[in-house]
Amino acid sequence: MQTVEIKVKMDCDGCERRVRHAVCSIRGNLTLRRGGTSEMGVKQNKVSVTGFVDSAKVLKRVRSTGKKAEMWPYVKHPHDCTIM
Repeated sequence: MQTVEIKVKMDCDGCERRVRHAVCSIRGNLTLRRGGTSEMGVKQNKVSVTGFVDSAKVLKRVRSTGKKAEMWPYVKHPHDCTIM
């Protein structure tokens, strides 16, 4: 089980509904969250999908709505570096 986080611009409830419908139509046991809360909203432009899903498939499905979407940017913490 993994969590896929996607940055997608959603301006209104219609955009949110299209993205929700696209992601929920993916087969598998998944949970959809928007921006760190238990439901989708429009402010943070972040969609989290947790379940047995492929990240590329989720991204492709969100893009099929016509929205610009990309994987949520990961900011590497300076202490995550390993020195050999």
